[in-house]
Amino acid sequence: MWKNLYKCCYIAVCLFVVSCNTNRDKYVYENIKLPSHFEHKEAEVKKINSNMSLAQLVKYVLANNKNIKQAELRIIKSSYLTKISKSRFLPTLDLHIEAMRSNRPSNYLFKSIDQSSLQAGVDFNNPGIIDNFGTDLRLNYNLYNGGLDLLNQWQAQTGLSLQRLNYQSLSNTLIASVINAWYNLKAANDYICIAQESAKTISVQLKHSQKRFSAGGDTLKSDILALQVRLAQAEESILLAKNNKALLMASLATLMGLDADRQIILSDDDSFCNYKYPNAYEIGLKIALQTRPELKSWHKKVELSAIEKEKAQSSYMPKLNLMGSVGFDDADMKYDFSNQNWMIALGVDWNIFNGMSNYNNLKSAKIALKEALRADEQATLMVQLDVKKAYLNKLASMARKKVTKTAIKASAENLKLVQLQYREGAVDITRYLQAELALTSAKLHNVEAGYECKKAYAQIMRSIGLFANRRIK
Repeated sequence: MWKNLYKCCYIAVCLFVVSCNTNRDKYVYENIKLPSHFEHKEAEVKKINSNMSLAQLVKYVLANNKNIKQAELRIIKSSYLTKISKSRFLPTLDLHIEAMRSNRPSNYLFKSIDQSSLQAGVDFNNPGIIDNFGTDLRLNYNLYNGGLDLLNQWQAQTGLSLQRLNYQSLSNTLIASVINAWYNLKAANDYICIAQESAKTISVQLKHSQKRFSAGGDTLKSDILALQVRLAQAEESILLAKNNKALLMASLATLMGLDADRQIILSDDDSFCNYKYPNAYEIGLKIALQTRPELKSWHKKVELSAIEKEKAQSSYMPKLNLMGSVGFDDADMKYDFSNQNWMIALGVDWNIFNGMSNYNNLKSAKIALKEALRADEQATLMVQLDVKKAYLNKLASMARKKVTKTAIKASAENLKLVQLQYREGAVDITRYLQAELALTSAKLHNVEAGYECKKAYAQIMRSIGLFANRRIK
């Protein structure tokens, strides 16, 4: 027996040493982290640096955005949780091995009986020493636990559906964000051009005024100073516009899952936005209430709360378990099938009282269900408000676009007249600067209104939820 015991101890020590012989370095962040996002393959960099259409940009973002990657992993994790919930319907099987040497009377009595070696006339107060090597195969199968396993399975399946809806919601929002970023960058380029054009116009007028002043004309020194101030303001507008473009480019790169220093070259192809949506707000709202992933997510959360209530209710029910085992007990590690031991049993566990914990859990679950229903109602109202805002903004942007076109035409004509009047001395420099500033502002407002009109379409699509399942070619 001692030889067998030494063998078991040796095996146990080896297992312990192997389990403890782990490298701490593999748990250090530097050895766990993903490859740096600052490192990109040459083909990937070439793809980014090429002229990207809006459709290509959207496709790239949906494939590489860090938030979308996390959402995909949450779906995979939830699918494994679903498999875990199904495994609870299967029995568990455990192998138990032990080596023992003892002089306890209770151990001597029961182990000698298991070994079929109990001798007559044994002094149970001082039976001596017994050696035993035991091997057992144990089965445990839960037959009933108040429906908790089935509820856990439903909960896991609902959780998986919820993660998929969260993914759709994120995709819906991301596509709208990419479209906004696209048109914001296009607008930033136009803002730079308008500011440069304004600076050029003022610079030409400044040179003309300086010549007249040097020639002893009627141009005042204060007029030249006022033009220099306005030129400085125009140059400042150029710097601000370029800075705004750089910030927008950095934001777009981050949205694409790239570092903020990455420069993205965009083409003028925005054919992705040739989408159709209902023109009537009432129809759009009806579609949104059926398709918005956020609303469906709240429906799933209500279902989860209802399942939690049923789980709390199941704690009042008994639990029925089937147990069985088969094994050997021998002092010399001999597996004699004629001396095997087996057991099969059916057990019932029923919690009668646990300090009102079950009662309070059930009450809490019922309140949580009511809270989820109220939140679901609020989510419906927020979706309706979102759709309403999107349609109103579309109407406002279209009307604003028409107004700004008229303003540009009138401001341009006014500036021509004021320029002639100023050169003839009919008006002062203040009137000229006002006319020039009015034209510049009208151009900026027109550009802003034009792109806001395009972005409004994307916001309608997002508010209805039509981007959620849109496939990008």
